[in-house]
Amino acid sequence: EPAHALLEGEEVGRITADILAVRREPTTESRTARYIYKDDLMKIPPIVEVVNKGIKEKWYQLAEDEYCYAGFMQPVKCFRNVDYQEIPANGCVAEVTMPWADVYASPRGYKYDFRYYYQSAQWVTQRVFDEYGVPWYEVSDDWDRRKYYVRAYTLRIVSREELTPLGTDVPSSEKSILIDLDTQTMVAFERKKEVYQGLICTGMLPGYTPNGEFEIFSKRPSRRMVSDEGYQWPYDLPCVPWVSYFTQRGVAFHGVYWHSNWGHRMSNGCINMPPEEAKWLYRWTEPSVPFERNYYETLGGTKVKVIGKP
Repeated sequence: EPAHALLEGEEVGRITADILAVRREPTTESRTARYIYKDDLMKIPPIVEVVNKGIKEKWYQLAEDEYCYAGFMQPVKCFRNVDYQEIPANGCVAEVTMPWADVYASPRGYKYDFRYYYQSAQWVTQRVFDEYGVPWYEVSDDWDRRKYYVRAYTLRIVSREELTPLGTDVPSSEKSILIDLDTQTMVAFERKKEVYQGLICTGMLPGYTPNGEFEIFSKRPSRRMVSDEGYQWPYDLPCVPWVSYFTQRGVAFHGVYWHSNWGHRMSNGCINMPPEEAKWLYRWTEPSVPFERNYYETLGGTKVKVIGKP
């Protein structure tokens, strides 16, 4: 089903894996019934919880004898935007409100073979119009420094009010975060009182997410994350949302649009979170990022402690 055919506000599932096997039973050892592919859209099926080899898993039941692993389907919605507010001189952040936004070299120009996905975050530098008077947004890429263009209806400009800091009545020294690698959970505290708990995804291999005590020292509302040359699992992930760094080698909290496999080790070291929860953390932790800045760094940020088997 094409994204433009969705009804306003309708929630569907988007396949995030390049290719995903549909199994006859909810286990990877079961016979394959068929395959579904990246960006296929479907109504979100009933979910089935099973235990395979001692590990709790969630599968979607597509039909009587058809199951796909739930960790590679992203729930998405469709909200079209018509917004003519002024873009600040230094730019501002926006979020994709469609299953995806196609990306162009210029308005109505060459279309790239990658997309910006639902709940990813873009740094918008200006609104422009094509020869038909249709509005587009110019997006600044923080990795290759190029300008990209998307139809304006696919992005929602994030307001200044949405990014006001949270928990400002509590001193930064009395806020803290605990990450448990064994349970794949994160807990946030104010004055030792729990204010948030949720499932996360940490490093796939031992040592990817380091144990120890750290502090958040820099943030970006949007970051293109690209693997080093020769890395065994290469990746290029544009517009990763709500990034809060706490180690000098780049380990950070951030939102994820390429899987929904919460509670399992999935990352290259970072703390994967649902985008809306990463956005909450971005606002709640120190340092606070000025609205007009797409990068901010300072000392004395919120404390982070990582425990469990690395």
